[in-house]
Amino acid sequence: MKRRHFLQATGATLATLGFSQLELQQQSLRYAKVLAQSTPRKRALLVGISDYLAIREGSGWAALPGAVNDVEMQRELLVHRFGFKPDDVRLITNENAKRENILHEFEDLIQWAKPGDVIVIHYSGHGSTVDDPDRTFKDNLNGTLVPWDSDLPPGGGEVEDITSGTLFLLMAALKTENVTVVLDSCYAGGGTRGNLVIRSRPGQAELLLRGDRGGAMLVASPAERAYQEQKLAELKLSRADWIRQRQAGLAKGVALVAAQRNQEAADATFAGDAHAGVFTYALTRYLWQQTRNEAMGTVLIATKAKTERLLKTLTNQAATQTPDLQTKPNSSNQTQPTYFLSDFATRGQAAEAVVTKVEGNQVQILLNGVEPQVLETFGKGANLTLVNAQGAAIATVEITGRNQLHAKGTVKLKTPGTIASGTLLQERSRVIPSDWSLRIGLDPSLGSEAAIAKAELPKIQSRIEAVPLLQQEVHYILGRMTKPVYDAMQQRKLADIPAVGSLGLFYSGLEPLPESFGKPGESVAQALEQRLQPKFKFLLAGRLLKLMLNPTSTRLNVKAAVRIAGAREFAAQVVAVRGGQTAPLGVGQSAKQIRVNEKIQIVVENNEAKDLDCAIVFLSADGEVQPLPFTSIVPAKTAIEIPGNRTTVTVTPPLGMSEVMVVFSTTSLEQAITQLQVLSETRGDDRAGQAISTVNTLLDELVGGGRRGSSQTQEQRLDSQQMAALSVTFEIIG
Repeated sequence: MKRRHFLQATGATLATLGFSQLELQQQSLRYAKVLAQSTPRKRALLVGISDYLAIREGSGWAALPGAVNDVEMQRELLVHRFGFKPDDVRLITNENAKRENILHEFEDLIQWAKPGDVIVIHYSGHGSTVDDPDRTFKDNLNGTLVPWDSDLPPGGGEVEDITSGTLFLLMAALKTENVTVVLDSCYAGGGTRGNLVIRSRPGQAELLLRGDRGGAMLVASPAERAYQEQKLAELKLSRADWIRQRQAGLAKGVALVAAQRNQEAADATFAGDAHAGVFTYALTRYLWQQTRNEAMGTVLIATKAKTERLLKTLTNQAATQTPDLQTKPNSSNQTQPTYFLSDFATRGQAAEAVVTKVEGNQVQILLNGVEPQVLETFGKGANLTLVNAQGAAIATVEITGRNQLHAKGTVKLKTPGTIASGTLLQERSRVIPSDWSLRIGLDPSLGSEAAIAKAELPKIQSRIEAVPLLQQEVHYILGRMTKPVYDAMQQRKLADIPAVGSLGLFYSGLEPLPESFGKPGESVAQALEQRLQPKFKFLLAGRLLKLMLNPTSTRLNVKAAVRIAGAREFAAQVVAVRGGQTAPLGVGQSAKQIRVNEKIQIVVENNEAKDLDCAIVFLSADGEVQPLPFTSIVPAKTAIEIPGNRTTVTVTPPLGMSEVMVVFSTTSLEQAITQLQVLSETRGDDRAGQAISTVNTLLDELVGGGRRGSSQTQEQRLDSQQMAALSVTFEIIG
């Protein structure tokens, strides 16, 4: 069996069930009407482990900076969006998440639960595998959760893991069917990859691959086996029936899992120093933006797309981590509303943040709903609007400081009254910080040349910053292609792998940036003084453009799409959600694939009552910024095809994730449009420097001042009511 998930062998996935997103939504609403007859009791157990007792240098696994943040984000989501009482959300982290404590908390849930109750269980930490003496599945392995006090004995031995078999029994013992398990872990590989930490401790599978001494084996502890016997007796379940039921699927409810069986789940760093699991960040952010009951199958589709979009900034492939939904066999639980709660729609509007504490006119807020790649723009000076359940503005908060996902601000009331914890906030304006930078991680493969790179990178442009790996967010990594990395890429069947010894740029997930590698033997000094200078300037321009993206928070009613010539349907599209007050479209869709040499058209649509200025740029997989010149005005209530006159754009290499970025504005973009047209006609290395200048001009005009060069020296405020920046993402394939 090539792909078996943590909890089951043959999951009832959306594809095999044949449900469309519309069918899932319709069935969810029908279930909601039935469930709304009574309000269920709700309880959650959230386990997050960042620092493990047994992690040692060279042990093959690493600390997970984002795991505790994951469960804190989930707690705030459950309390402020799903109506959980704070005392009914049990959070255990790090040294409190010992094996014995986790099982004790689960037993407490078993004693508490009654039919119809709602239970959410979230685990963020390492996964692993041990030998399965029952040979339940063809690979003879048991997936596991790794408690804080579990170890990795050299050469194999007993571990204090909690196996998938035990988790099945614990779920079976719950006296309710309304159980959601969220697992942000994996058991493929381990260690680090570039600036990512993989959420897997090496397990039995890795011992076998490594070729450890004959008979080397990781096995469950005697305590684990004894506990299983105890639960089997309590459930009056024979071992044969237990094995058969495990092979069939889940015991109860649904499970949202971070990755497929043989994939890696990543712990990543965003916005400088905000750590989180990519899957949990994608899931919780999507649910913060949700305004109506949605089937869990629909949520899974959207979360897969958001995970893919987050990873797009970390890798050059669309499917390095694919979340999945598993359900109890024959249950149709994929059509149930999120977390089995039907009254979600009564809890207000989509939100970028929530108030967590109030002291006079000072508030503390959590920025759970902000897109990770623009989180840095929600620092000092940014403004959020406090809204009630009907979406009416009741106050404004100006942020005075931010630490990771937490911020402080000052409230300015529009009408007399009080602000309570749990009040939702929506973006009004963001601030592009004056010190924004392009952070380049220095890979260990540079050796002694790392010092040269650190000194030379800022000389290319002062906004380029050299930083160490695994300490903060990096946008790209400078390094050499090593033999182990080359071999790993060959195993993954990546195309166009650079030669061993060549120098170039990697995404932060350690995949090569196309067309950035030179020939083996090239020195760091040579590459930075000559060949790579234009590349870095293009990457700077792209970085600034992406700080403007606001598809879920802009108030403009606009749309952007890409269509293959001759096709009736769009290959990819993005609708500004809040401006149109419609369901998210495109924002929750996976990136589509478009082949080289296919001809495409871009469609931009203005549904406002007034004309809008519009600028379009193409960001290719190699980081280059390529403008698409066209008439800069999109008339009110009009859609325009670009290029016009029935002409098309031909898709060309490089292969990988690419995007069309469309910027709409109520203010004039005349200077930027003119410069984009000039840039489209420019050839050679001069294009890179001109690209930065053009994007700076675009930013200046978006803030309404048109002060040439001001974006170089001061903070720039972007108003969500006056501009929209949408990114239509797709993958170019050969």
